[in-house]
This record gives sequence, structure tokens and C-alpha cells, in this order.
Amino acid sequence: MKTHKMKTYKNAFEILTLDPHALGIWTLRYDMMNAIIDNIKAKGWTQKVAAKHLGLSQPRLSNLQNGKISKFSAMMLINILSKLDFTFEIN
Repeated sequence: MKTHKMKTYKNAFEILTLDPHALGIWTLRYDMMNAIIDNIKAKGWTQKVAAKHLGLSQPRLSNLQNGKISKFSAMMLINILSKLDFTFEIN
């Protein structure tokens, strides 16, 4: 009986692309979305309050909180994070 070894992934986005650059962008966007969500939770903001502070519609914020990553560019997420007083360091 032949056994097959399952491929393991370090990151769920490795399933979407083999391109390391694209993988980095997907991962960056995911990390930024989580930082936004964590910050909103830490502030105790309701979705309505958070949407107002971040200049988003409530449905748009809902998309973010529900992990709809394809609806948000890296630049848009950077803009949202800057409204939360995040600073960025690129290395």
C-alpha cells in the first residue's frame, strides 16, 4: 500500500499563490486587518463608532471584520491604520 505525504503550509495563503511576492502582500494585508480588528476591540468601539472614526461605512467595516481580504488593498489598510495612530516601519 502506497502512502502519500500531505503537503504542509506555513501560511494559508500559500494555497492561493506560488509567487513569494504575492504571498507577502496577502500576508501583510491579513496582518494589517487583524491589527485593525484588535485595535477596535481594545478601544471597545461598536461597529458604528469604529466606522465613523475610520471613515468607513458600517457594511465596509463589517467586510473587514469578517475577513474579506480581497475587498481591501494594502494602501487602504495602511490609511485605516494611520487613523488609529499606527506608525509603520518597513524593513
